Amino acid sequence: MIATMSRLRWSLMASALKTSPWQIVALVISLLFGFGLVGLAIGMGHSLGFGPDSSDDVSSWTTTFNTGVVSLGSIVILSLLLIQLTFIGEGSSFSLSRFANYGIPDVQLQLGLTAAGLVGMPSIFGLLSLLFWSSAYRWMGMPAVVISLIAAPIIIVTLMLMCKAVISLGTVFVRTNRGRNAFYTLVFVFMMVVFQLPTMLAGTGTSVSLIEIAQHSAQGPASVMSWTPFGALFQLPFDAAAGDWGLLIARLGIIAVFDVLCFYLAVWCIRRERLLPSVSQGNGVAKGLGMFSHVPDSPSGAISARVASMLKRDPRQCMTYILPIMFFIVFAIQPSETPYALWAVLSYLGLLLITSESNGLAYDGLGFTMEVISGTTGKQNRIGRARVYVAIIAVAFALFGIASFLITGDWKTPEGLVRGFMFTVIGFNIALSCLGVTLWFSTVFSYPVPSIKKPFSSPQGRTASQLFFPFLYMFISLVAALPTIIVGACAAVLHWQAWEWIVTAVSAVNGIGVLCLGTWLGAKIFDARQLKILHTLEQYATLQK
Repeated sequence: MIATMSRLRWSLMASALKTSPWQIVALVISLLFGFGLVGLAIGMGHSLGFGPDSSDDVSSWTTTFNTGVVSLGSIVILSLLLIQLTFIGEGSSFSLSRFANYGIPDVQLQLGLTAAGLVGMPSIFGLLSLLFWSSAYRWMGMPAVVISLIAAPIIIVTLMLMCKAVISLGTVFVRTNRGRNAFYTLVFVFMMVVFQLPTMLAGTGTSVSLIEIAQHSAQGPASVMSWTPFGALFQLPFDAAAGDWGLLIARLGIIAVFDVLCFYLAVWCIRRERLLPSVSQGNGVAKGLGMFSHVPDSPSGAISARVASMLKRDPRQCMTYILPIMFFIVFAIQPSETPYALWAVLSYLGLLLITSESNGLAYDGLGFTMEVISGTTGKQNRIGRARVYVAIIAVAFALFGIASFLITGDWKTPEGLVRGFMFTVIGFNIALSCLGVTLWFSTVFSYPVPSIKKPFSSPQGRTASQLFFPFLYMFISLVAALPTIIVGACAAVLHWQAWEWIVTAVSAVNGIGVLCLGTWLGAKIFDARQLKILHTLEQYATLQK
């Protein structure tokens, strides 16, 4: 089974390379990243292998090196496990469901799936990098180098077993689309918090104390991690160098027990997956007309209900609404001496809030076919979509405005009330302007998006457009908001009287005007390009399979 699964992995890869040129491009990019990682390991291993300078304190340098390796290694493994959470339920070529009909015993199937992962390119390049990294222990003696070479494949096997256990466990318990979408959203929020934590702490001044802790008191956490499966893997060479063979054997025992537990946890998940009944994708029970009872009884109302229903169920677009919230929180917790700092953030949130609609038709996918068959006009489509996003913008800026008043305390003074009202209205109207741009932009420019079942995957095809078009949308949106920006800058520099009300009025005219223009122009292009848009969406659907 191990040999069969290993051959199957490379056979599938060879077949994909023959049928899709994009797979060749992806392979070349993966090889470049892999060889780059190996080259980095060779360079760092060679440099650190000379050890401390003659003027350095060898004991202190060894302690620092030990702490750094164990801490960094533990962080890398935990980060890789966190990334694995984004693949739960995605149904890859080697998922359990692919082999459910073959009657393979659970233990043999798990052995085969693990072996297939170990012969993949990530595992091979990871192993090569760890083997070359072993030269960093040259100054510590031959035992440390030998144990590091032995530990390299153990690290890869342990990490593979961890990943298989995490994916299998998550796939078993996150079975419905609704649960999977909620899980993806929670993981995305957690990852955003982790990545933004240094910025948040930098604004509060906490980062200084964290740096001091990392410099002076990291030995304690590192020593604790060295007795966990995450850090014990990287502590083995230091035990060998110090001659602590008893500790080394104890850590190897911990790793072995943990690997066995991960393996049999994955086996248990296979057995449970087979015994559990399949969950219907449509497990929700509709009550009444749903969103259709809250919209006008017209074609544009039906479009609005459909868009609103999709937004509730689409984790790909829900994530774009989390970004403005995170952006607002980052600025809200940072101290500032000027009262305009937090309010000015509202001017940019609309640009982020409407980003997904700039590619809205691609997110609709083949559901757009029904609109073409039913003879939906461009005016009906654009008005229906605009109605939903205007409601979202209104609610979002009302909440952002209230939160800003509470955080800044501007509700206590007349000047603060005027300032807060002005920036909230300006932000709302800039968001309307961005919406007007998207209603035209999405009918002209589009790019592939991930499948709704794989929101964290990378869609194939048109890589350049996937990178360029979002920035093009942002640039055009900024150009569309230039009247508000120019008048606001002039008012601030020339100190106009009642400038707050002037800028507010100009922003209202700017936002509503661009929204009306974008709706009209988008409707015209929509009518002219309906069939072309549908053909493009069919091509995107084939890339998601």
